[in-house]
Amino acid sequence: MRKLHLRYGVPMVVLAFLAACGSNGSTPPPPKFEVEFPQPRPLTVSATQDADRTVSELIPLGGGVLEVVGADGTGYRLTVPATALLAPTTVSMTPLASVEGAPVTGSMHGVALMPAELRLYDAATLEITPASGDATSAIGFAARSDGSDFHLAPPARTGGAGSVTFDLFHFSLHGAYLGTDAAPYAIHGSPSDFMPLDWEGWLSQWLSDLLAKERTAELLGEAGDPELAEKLEAILDYLFELAIAPHLEEMANNCAGVEQHGSKALGWLRTTQLVGMGATFAAKAQEVEGAVRSGAHDCWERAIQPCIPRTGAGPQVLKAARLNLLLGGSSDLYDPAREDLTCETDPECVRVPDVTSLRVDLGFDHQIGCRVGPIGPHR
Repeated sequence: MRKLHLRYGVPMVVLAFLAACGSNGSTPPPPKFEVEFPQPRPLTVSATQDADRTVSELIPLGGGVLEVVGADGTGYRLTVPATALLAPTTVSMTPLASVEGAPVTGSMHGVALMPAELRLYDAATLEITPASGDATSAIGFAARSDGSDFHLAPPARTGGAGSVTFDLFHFSLHGAYLGTDAAPYAIHGSPSDFMPLDWEGWLSQWLSDLLAKERTAELLGEAGDPELAEKLEAILDYLFELAIAPHLEEMANNCAGVEQHGSKALGWLRTTQLVGMGATFAAKAQEVEGAVRSGAHDCWERAIQPCIPRTGAGPQVLKAARLNLLLGGSSDLYDPAREDLTCETDPECVRVPDVTSLRVDLGFDHQIGCRVGPIGPHR
């Protein structure tokens, strides 16, 4: 793997030529790709939703599909896999009527997905099928539900020219700008001019134009970027070292670490696979999986304290069990109905000490436990 020299400056993938030849007149080494530390310059856009066309559906743990058609005839299909959710979730999808202030030229097609900022533990897909039937030239975008932190997003290199698909790891505003043969999509200025605040957004923005152009070339039967693999490796490795590796121990040692960093780390891992770099990053993927699994087990241990009421496990226990099962845990171990974990209870329930709200990534509520009754826990 190429060693990255981290420098501060404008965010981009840089092709740095090592110009000096050795004193013996040998051929210079091959080019090296470097990724520079980005200077965040968050951009807020104004998005108008076509609320009359909103569709909603309860998506079970087994996954599901949601479809809607925009006023212009564009079709949107959201597919949530069986490995994405910690709990059954009511999902809504609303077509966007307009987005003002985005530095991209092309016809805009997008949706607002709710619940806003919902984290997914595997990628959902959003397929956009324009009424024109031509999505050859396409680049994605995303922003928070209020339009803040607008950034570009890479299309998946799957499917045909009639639609474009995006892999999603959270819900917010998502969509695409489409061009034509005569007028492809265009980015005004440099992506560094509107760099988002979060490293997950940096990854999306850095990959967007690279993979959008590669997809278009493949659809047109043209040669792609011969250096694409090196660029992808440089970007993914840089963000692993910058944003994931420093938190591996924290994730492995306690639930709070998984709460804060787990789903994003898993998103990075899944991205390496989706862009065809899974083998390259197999060792680092194992590090991530090991750390998240260890922290997720701590979430389970905390959730079941002091015991699980015989009247039934609460949502926090169910979510902890679900998370561990999604990570490959044993259904015998992470079973909320295990007899050895249950207890008789008082009528009054109390908060279990030292178990706080598992915010953001896991979406846990406060842990609720019950006083152990006269029979006590069956452990």
